[in-house]
Amino acid sequence: MPHPKRAAIATAAALSLLLGACGGGGGGGDASEPTTGAINLTVKSLDPGGKYSFDLKDYTAKAGTVNVALVNEGKENHNLLVQGVDKKKFKLSVTPGETKTGAVSLAAATYTIYCDIAGHRAAGMEAKLVVS
Repeated sequence: MPHPKRAAIATAAALSLLLGACGGGGGGGDASEPTTGAINLTVKSLDPGGKYSFDLKDYTAKAGTVNVALVNEGKENHNLLVQGVDKKKFKLSVTPGETKTGAVSLAAATYTIYCDIAGHRAAGMEAKLVVS
């Protein structure tokens, strides 16, 4: 019969491995660099009455690492991508009431940010991001 203390340690170790393998951040398939500093771009997703949008039409940020927060103030799932940036490198996905953060490296340019959930971008869920 195993020693109770050893069994508890083994159980804790196994649980740690399982939790570590899950990635901790929750949120199916998000890809982004970890946020390493203060948030310098906050985007709110909205969907009142089925009208999909972000809270602003134009956003600005400084070139370099941009720490992004996506806040879901709607009743549906939403995500945030940057056109021209591989979604394997940056994509934030949120459920209603959730906030997710991530970082993306951006050179000075004008980008389009958008939600790629079916129908959302076409319905207006995109905005301009000017990086200087």
